[in-house]
Amino acid sequence: IRGSGWGITDSVGEFFSRKGDSRYFADSKANGGEPATGTILSPEFVISGTKLRFLANGHSKKNYFALVDAKTEAELIRSPVPEKTGPFEAIVWDVSTFKGRKVRFMAVDNDTAAAYAWLAFDAIEMVP
Repeated sequence: IRGSGWGITDSVGEFFSRKGDSRYFADSKANGGEPATGTILSPEFVISGTKLRFLANGHSKKNYFALVDAKTEAELIRSPVPEKTGPFEAIVWDVSTFKGRKVRFMAVDNDTAAAYAWLAFDAIEMVP
């Protein structure tokens, strides 16, 4: 984790009904609210399937999700946030051309605005 914003949010009782598949989800406004920013990176993993699926929501053209090379952090795939509050929506990436490559999942909050300036995700999974 880089920056101050990232933490875990409990979906039970969450004011905006933000929810993925799990009770808890990664949230860029968990520590410091919407003006907080930062980047979260997964541990490295090897692409073993043809698709990578995750659930997401959030706002702002400055915020995004990316698949990056594990060593260099060069972006391989990037997706904007879904511009959605409430239940998460699925984002699916075709990762077939990266099979066998070591990568990391990255979520970036670059927006310091007081509203509509966050992103969240849950349930990252490789699809055969």
